[in-house]
Amino acid sequence: MTSRLSINIRETVRDSGECEFRIRNNRAVISPEYVRHLITVRKLIPPTDDNLNLDAWPWPVKIRTLGGFTIERDGVPLSFTGKVQRQPLALLKLVIAYGGRDVSEARLIDTLWPETEGDAARVNLRSSVHRLRKLIGADALRNEDGRLSLDPARCWVDAWALSVTEHLGCTRARIGLLQRLLSRG
Repeated sequence: MTSRLSINIRETVRDSGECEFRIRNNRAVISPEYVRHLITVRKLIPPTDDNLNLDAWPWPVKIRTLGGFTIERDGVPLSFTGKVQRQPLALLKLVIAYGGRDVSEARLIDTLWPETEGDAARVNLRSSVHRLRKLIGADALRNEDGRLSLDPARCWVDAWALSVTEHLGCTRARIGLLQRLLSRG
């Protein structure tokens, strides 16, 4: 009976909206951990309805910038056993500071390596991009037409979640979200 129930559940949970609904509402039919597992295995992308509870989604990359800077990859906090990757992390912070989407390489170069000549600065950027992709995953950072973007379907950034509440004018929700985000630091 249990295995048949599992098969039926697997067949009914097909899209990200259903998975997000089950996680948020903690449905007794299926455990939130199992839903997270299904999302991960099926590589489902999160719903795009500006939902404020998407911090519960099993994001491949979670970046916290409020109350300290931390990165999780597949639910595991990044830790460095040797030398800290300063340039890739500085690049990531700058991409986030500039909005996380369509940040021009020229702007990044001008900010990170203002004294470095053109070709050397581009080599520095390419090296930092390569190293950053190793840290957070190659598909989490896109480079298209000389512009860097974090993939919003693969990366969750706490500042973005706060920005969504601001955009929607949800003062009470924004305060609650900010308190939750800062309490995790």
